[in-house]
Amino acid sequence: YQRRDTLPNPGLPVVGTVRSNGVGRVSRSTYLGEPEFDSLTTWSPLVQAWLEFDLGEHWTLSPRYQFFEFNVNQQQMRLRAPEPDGVTIRRTGRFKFHERDKTDTFQLELKGKLDTFGMPHELLLGYEWEHHRWTGDWFDFASPPAINALNPVYQSTPLAVDPTQPTFSGRGYTPSYYVQDLMHLTDTVTVLAGVRHSRPDFKSEFAGDTARGPIDDNTSWQLGSTWQFRPDWSLFAGYGTGFTTEAVIGGIDRNGGAFEPEETRQWEAGIKHQQGASTLTLAAFEITRKNVTTTDPVDPDFSIQVGEQRVRGAELEFTQELTRSWFLQGGVAYLDGEVTRSNDGDTGNQLPNVAPWQANLWTLYRFDANLTGLEIGLGGNFVGHRYGTLDNSYKLDAYTTVDASAAYQLTPKLKTELFLRNVLDERYYTGNNNFSVYPGEPRGWYLRLTMSL
Repeated sequence: YQRRDTLPNPGLPVVGTVRSNGVGRVSRSTYLGEPEFDSLTTWSPLVQAWLEFDLGEHWTLSPRYQFFEFNVNQQQMRLRAPEPDGVTIRRTGRFKFHERDKTDTFQLELKGKLDTFGMPHELLLGYEWEHHRWTGDWFDFASPPAINALNPVYQSTPLAVDPTQPTFSGRGYTPSYYVQDLMHLTDTVTVLAGVRHSRPDFKSEFAGDTARGPIDDNTSWQLGSTWQFRPDWSLFAGYGTGFTTEAVIGGIDRNGGAFEPEETRQWEAGIKHQQGASTLTLAAFEITRKNVTTTDPVDPDFSIQVGEQRVRGAELEFTQELTRSWFLQGGVAYLDGEVTRSNDGDTGNQLPNVAPWQANLWTLYRFDANLTGLEIGLGGNFVGHRYGTLDNSYKLDAYTTVDASAAYQLTPKLKTELFLRNVLDERYYTGNNNFSVYPGEPRGWYLRLTMSL
């Protein structure tokens, strides 16, 4: 069970943070909501249960169940475009926003091993059924006042509220069947093949408008292989497809028809070296997202599913055991993410918050190689320049954060850990929309105590 009670984060204006307003820079700690009235409470119960029956001869049957809720009570302000002075920020907001989401997941899996003509197989057969339902409502604030980003003055009396109460709700079912087979063709060559068939069926309502969909049969495929051509070296390659309904639930085209699920396809190939605790992996990949909604050229008030986005890249990862007590791990990645097809005039644009260059490095030293006593860690994370929104209207600077940790094994079952976040207090932002950005976490720390029973 998780619960959070805090102020919502309206972000900071694009102008005055990542763009100059010609007057002064907005402080990272500035709050541009209404602290007297804003609130955010979320709570999420999670229940999981599963059994495993040993059927003998390397076969098991596993029924599983999960129930998850996500609940929100919120009162928030949202930033909009600045006034001509570049400092006064217009705002909108929601009053008494409520959302209740619930998901039940049932799963039954049969796993086992068998040989056919001398070829070992590791088989997985399963059935999964998901039931989603959600509901919510809110009121809009009626013309909330703008606020000065450099010298905010907060309201002392409640803001006027629009009496209209928009609502949203929905329900969906997604049954799925899947089969996976890991085949050992030889001692050095394996092939993984899988297929999953799903039929999502959703109904939703938003502000009184109802829609049914997506409703569609979808089959996803997975095929991969590994060849260990030397004792310490392996080649691997794989291809897979998938789908998601999250971005299109409740959407309809100009004819009132429901959208199909968005589809993805991905391939990856690479080489891996492993010797003891030291590894080195180099891979190249491409991920394509299809059926993305984009403006309908016949009626711009509606959308059609002809959009496409793609990410191509390569990554290098390594772990190195320098001594029995000293470990090093890190990686570097290059990502080229762009809009490859769209009716919104953004074809060729870079995908938001996807930095072409990213890298990380972390080192850990244990004063006792037997995993007791004190250990310390130090690492850095680099994120390169990237755009904040899909229309590439502004760019976010590159940044590097440094983190540290210390841990001590008090007893064989009790461990205490101290984590230091953003030690150098690097100032950075992530994009959100054309009006606001979110500052990254400032310097901070937290302590954790872990007990093993």
